Amino acid sequence: MSKQEKIDFILKRLGDRMTKSYLETKSDQFINQLYEVESRNDDRLIDEMMFSF
Repeated sequence: MSKQEKIDFILKRLGDRMTKSYLETKSDQFINQLYEVESRNDDRLIDEMMFSF
């Protein structure tokens, strides 16, 4: 899955908490980790990750 596809997936899940332009500024590592967390639907890990980057 491409970075853009992952961003689109994340926005469908978290569109009220993040914007596309914000996500596009983040590293591939951040996007990959956020995608993995969100695909498991674990909000606790998302909140922890948001403060670590």
